[in-house]
Amino acid sequence: MSASTHHDTVVEILNKKLVPGDQFRLRVTSRSMMPLLEPNDFILVETCTQNQIHRGDLITIRRHNDIVTHRLVNIGQNTVLTKGDHSPLPDAPVKSKDVLGRVNKIERGTFSLNLRSPKWTISNRLLGAVGWLEMILFRIVSKIIPSIYNPGNKFIKGLTRLFVAPFRIMNWVIVKSMSQLQD
Repeated sequence: MSASTHHDTVVEILNKKLVPGDQFRLRVTSRSMMPLLEPNDFILVETCTQNQIHRGDLITIRRHNDIVTHRLVNIGQNTVLTKGDHSPLPDAPVKSKDVLGRVNKIERGTFSLNLRSPKWTISNRLLGAVGWLEMILFRIVSKIIPSIYNPGNKFIKGLTRLFVAPFRIMNWVIVKSMSQLQD
């Protein structure tokens, strides 16, 4: 899918009146969800209600005039909080009405993962808990060391990498070990 075709798909999805049960397919374009999602993977998203999503699910949200697929780390009264698996920081909260759906399937070449299978449901809950813990700990550390948000400082950059390393390793171990098991 070319960049312009991808953009047309995004605009079409954003302008369409989606109802629960609708499905759409998107191409992954960033590294924010590695190792689970890689650039050029395809995801199958099914629209759903807020009652059908849980911490750890991969959800696709409307953010301004774009679409983002990240892991759900917290559900509020009328908002959801998402985070890329490859980032210690959460995204800005979005209104529940901006949730377009949850990812049910990942396609990579001839290989596919069913995220609704029991093993991936458990894995995603685990990855959601790891993401939530990382986010909370990063917020605590940022209160102690406010300059942790300054990526220009090489010492702070190294400290941040050291801080997030265990979370990247946990994500990698969960994803790779689950990928080896049969459904």
